[in-house]
Amino acid sequence: MHLDLNATELLLLMIALNLVMFAIGWLVATFALTHNIVTLRCFLAFNAILALALVLMALRGPVATPVMRIVPNLLLLAAVAVLTRGIYAFWSAYLPSVRFYLPVALAVAAIVWFGAIVEHDATRVAAVVLATVWLIGGLIWHTYDPTREEFGLPAAVAISATGVLVFVVMCWRSTLALLTSLPSNLNEPSAGSEFGLYLVLLVVTAPNLMYANFVAIRIMRRSELAAKSDGLTGLLNHRAFMERADAHWSMRHGEQIVGAAIAIDLDYFKRINDEHGHTAGDEVLRSFAEILSRTFDESHIVGRTGGEEFIIIRSPASRESVSLLVDSLMRRVSRARWTARDTGEIRLTVSVGVALDLPTDFRPNDLLWRADQALYAAKTQGRNRVVYA
Repeated sequence: MHLDLNATELLLLMIALNLVMFAIGWLVATFALTHNIVTLRCFLAFNAILALALVLMALRGPVATPVMRIVPNLLLLAAVAVLTRGIYAFWSAYLPSVRFYLPVALAVAAIVWFGAIVEHDATRVAAVVLATVWLIGGLIWHTYDPTREEFGLPAAVAISATGVLVFVVMCWRSTLALLTSLPSNLNEPSAGSEFGLYLVLLVVTAPNLMYANFVAIRIMRRSELAAKSDGLTGLLNHRAFMERADAHWSMRHGEQIVGAAIAIDLDYFKRINDEHGHTAGDEVLRSFAEILSRTFDESHIVGRTGGEEFIIIRSPASRESVSLLVDSLMRRVSRARWTARDTGEIRLTVSVGVALDLPTDFRPNDLLWRADQALYAAKTQGRNRVVYA
C-alpha cells in the first residue's frame, strides 16, 4: 500500500516523533529518579499515547476506516486524562473522581456512538473538545496557586497560558466541526490545519518542558536540603548551622540586635544506648528534635552539632524571653516518655547553657564558646539544669 501524505499529515508525524523523544526522556527519568514517580510515568504515558494518536491521525486520510475515525479520538482523550492524573500527582492534590471520570466516560461513549453507530464527525470531535477543556480547566484551577507558591508567579502564568492556549485550540477545532462546512480532521488542508498543528506542537511541548524543569528544581532543592540537614533529626547539620550563624551574626550586629545562643546536651545519653540499644537512642534523638521544633519556631536557627549536642540561636533575645523558652523545653522533656522493646521505659533530662551577645564578642564563635562553657558548667553541677553565662 502506497501512502501519499500531504504536508499536514507529515507535520503530524513530525509532532509524533517529537513526542516519542519526550517519552524516551521521561522513561529515562523513571529509572534515574526516586521522587515524583507517578508524575514521571504519567508524562511518559501521555507522550507515548498522544504520539500514537497523531500517527493514526496522519494515516486517517490514506486509510479511511471506521476504526481510524474512533481510535485516534479515544487515544487523544486517554492522553489528556493521563496528563491530568500526572499533574495532580505532582502537586499531591486530590483528584475529584466524579469530575474526572464522568466527563471522560461520557466523551468515550459519544466517540464510539457517533464514530461507529451513528456517524457524525462534528459531534464526535465536540465530545473530545468538551472533555479536554473540562479537564484542562480543572488543572488550571487547582494548580495555579501551588505553582505560584513553589515556583513563582511567572511559572504559574506560563502554565495557565498553556492551558488557555489548549482551550483556544480546542474551541477552534470545535467551531470548525460544528458551525462550518469544513472537515473536522486535523489532517485536512482545507481546515487550516497547518496553523492548528503548530499550535498543537506548542501545546504538547510546553507542559513537557515546564514540568521537566519543575521536577529538576525539586530535585536540586531536595539535594541542597539533604546536604544541609542532619540525616537522623532533619535539623541543620554542623556546617549548615555555622553558615547560618555567620550570616545571622552579620545581620544582627549590623542592626545592633542582641541575640542568644542556647547549647543543649542530652544527659547520660550513652547510658540510653548501652541499656536500650542504638535504635532506641536514635528514636530518642528524633523525638527530642521534634520537641525542639515545637519549642523553637522558624525564627530560630536550630542545629545538631554533635552526637547528642544541639544548639539554638535566637534574636532578638533577652534573658527573660530565653528563660521562658528554655523552661518550656525543660517541661516538655520532663513529660516525654519512650518505651524501648524488652528494656522498659526511657526518661530523659537535658543540660542547657545560655549566653547572650556581649560587646566583647567579635565573631559568632565567641558567643557559641560562652554558651558551651555554660553548658559544661550545667553538666558539672549535676545536670538537668540551666546555666547562664
